[in-house]
Amino acid sequence: MRSLSGLHLLLAAVVFLLVTGIFSPHSAFAKYIQLDGVADVKTRYSSGCATVQEMATLAEQSKVDAVFFNDRARDSLQYGIFPFERLIKKTNEKASILSTSAPVYISDIKDKNKQFRETLLFPGVDVSPFYYWSGSVFKKNLVAHNWDKRLSIIGLENGADIEQLPILDSNFSKKYATKFQNSFIGFCLLLIIALGMTAKGYYPKVAIPLAIFFLLLVFNNHPFRSSAFDQYHGDKGIKPYQELINYATARGAMVFWNDVESLSGKREWGTVKLETLPHSESLVLSRGYTGFQAVADEPVSIADPGNVWDHVLTQYVSGERDHPVWGYGANAFECGGETGPVFGAARTIFLVREKSHETVMNAMRKGRMYAVRQPGLNRLSLDEFSVKDSMTQKSAIMGEKLVSTDFPEISVKLHSTDGAEKRAKIFLIRNGKVVKRESVSLPYDLQWVDNQVDMSEPVYYRLNVKVSDVDYLVSNPVFVDFGKESSVVASVATPPEKEPALADPEKPTIAPPQEPRIQQPETSENPQVAKLEPPKMQAIPEISVPAPATPPAVVTPPAPPAQIEEPRPPEVQPPPEPKAGEQYVRVLIDGVSLKKGPGAVFPEMTKVNKGDRLVLVRRTTVLFNGKAWLVVQSGDQKAYVWEGLVKVE
Repeated sequence: MRSLSGLHLLLAAVVFLLVTGIFSPHSAFAKYIQLDGVADVKTRYSSGCATVQEMATLAEQSKVDAVFFNDRARDSLQYGIFPFERLIKKTNEKASILSTSAPVYISDIKDKNKQFRETLLFPGVDVSPFYYWSGSVFKKNLVAHNWDKRLSIIGLENGADIEQLPILDSNFSKKYATKFQNSFIGFCLLLIIALGMTAKGYYPKVAIPLAIFFLLLVFNNHPFRSSAFDQYHGDKGIKPYQELINYATARGAMVFWNDVESLSGKREWGTVKLETLPHSESLVLSRGYTGFQAVADEPVSIADPGNVWDHVLTQYVSGERDHPVWGYGANAFECGGETGPVFGAARTIFLVREKSHETVMNAMRKGRMYAVRQPGLNRLSLDEFSVKDSMTQKSAIMGEKLVSTDFPEISVKLHSTDGAEKRAKIFLIRNGKVVKRESVSLPYDLQWVDNQVDMSEPVYYRLNVKVSDVDYLVSNPVFVDFGKESSVVASVATPPEKEPALADPEKPTIAPPQEPRIQQPETSENPQVAKLEPPKMQAIPEISVPAPATPPAVVTPPAPPAQIEEPRPPEVQPPPEPKAGEQYVRVLIDGVSLKKGPGAVFPEMTKVNKGDRLVLVRRTTVLFNGKAWLVVQSGDQKAYVWEGLVKVE
């Protein structure tokens, strides 16, 4: 038999893809190819065990299309003795980009890019812009707080820009000279007076020591510092992180929050203790950043329906934010072996027209990507996730905005790259609410019209898919506005043209939302799933100091229709007997709502009554009427409660 020609083979392949449904000429994904990206990779420039070339070789062998290096900018702690804390100090330092050379780091990655054609290499910087001390070195209880509260910067490819990052204990900078010049000039004047007294012979026993003292103060208080803050005056809230975000985005870079839910924030560095508590509220408090780590080695709860990510996306669709917030997949890979993160276990999949550095960066900036956690060589593949105007047939995909004139039609296609049949749970989320929940077999194809959507306000859709705790997928959102003419508008988080001034935000006040209206469930194969209207979110006020007000009233929601069977909320387990060092809160009134996030807009987990006692985990930095939202332990889960409704014991 004569063998098929190359053209015949190509036609056969296209027919196969059409028949299997993996590719369709009408698919919104059809014009894109998917590239596997691995982010947050460390090398020997900081805490990694391999060189850039060795990591690029591993990526190429693993068929990874893009690697985002993310070495530490500066990995050091400094503690000084007042009033000469910058002169009399102890420094703990490890290898970092700035302890070597930022231009060398950038140049090394660019050189290796020319050697590896199958794998694209991108430089990134892992930055901890701020930490602060508590305790005393003399009492041996010194603790550095928030050292592991970090941001990943991608696209900052100028060595000089990395050297001038606004972080503690770094290079000399002129940027903050004006801020610190008054104290510097004051000590200079005092030094001149003391030197004059010494020269004239006035009180030499006093003048000479004073001259030496003021000379030391002049050097200690020089104005050429790398940060507007220091580590000796307590927590500065979101300000140091917002300053870094402003600096990076003004230079065209992208900024991602990493490890905001890390539970391993307590550790030791020599004789010093480090403590970084979960800080998901940072996504609410900060502005202008590109995204956050939505997929890691452990499940990230803020990507769950109705949690913090949905809160900030709702802020965007309601006009409270200028740019959307994207999710990406990353895990801090340092060394191979049996322990620690596995290379490529968490990935970001980019939708691009062609394989190049420019198209990948563009896809990341515009949110045209999804994140996966994979147990081995195979992963979940999202072959289609689009929203279409049923009347005009125009559609939008992740990161885009569709202006629709009709009920949106959502298309989803999924399969596992190994071709195996798997059971998966699919959650289609609209404005923070699950509007369709399915347990399906892969491969899977969904066409669904959302005829329960409120077309008087903009919405977004996103997708969570779960096979297991190590095999799941998180998509970025598709936005829909309802208007007279249908079109597709790209929704891009564009960096500002010039660097904004240092933000000085106070804690945001969060207004309680209106209760959601519950619609009748749509008849389907899964009748127990109700179609819910999205809650009408009240606009969150500008960041300002709120006037004193009475605590928010606790409102009992109306009972749902009888035909909708609501799940019973988990019961609040009584706390165990108090342990040494533990704090509790006592509930002051009946019907207090425990929330999924730090604000009244977050979904309710359960209710507690007057006299109930809960273990206090920590305070957040989100305030309402001058009082903080607290994290408490409710049974085996963590929840949020407003401090005005409980008493700390």
